[in-house]
Amino acid sequence: MILNEINFLRELRICENIVQLERCYTGWNEEKKTKTISLVMKFAKYGTILKHLQKKEKFTEEEIRTIMA
Repeated sequence: MILNEINFLRELRICENIVQLERCYTGWNEEKKTKTISLVMKFAKYGTILKHLQKKEKFTEEEIRTIMA
């Protein structure tokens, strides 16, 4: 299941409005005896959409168009 998500993120490289997957690492957690997967994503310089939504209560139609583009 997670491999499908990773492949999907790799395919999204063509969309500049989605944070990009840079690298994927696998490992082993000795203490919990489980496999681990670490995803390295590109930095979103303007922050998350959630951060912007929490700062402002109302948006203009133009602002919404920009956010959802």
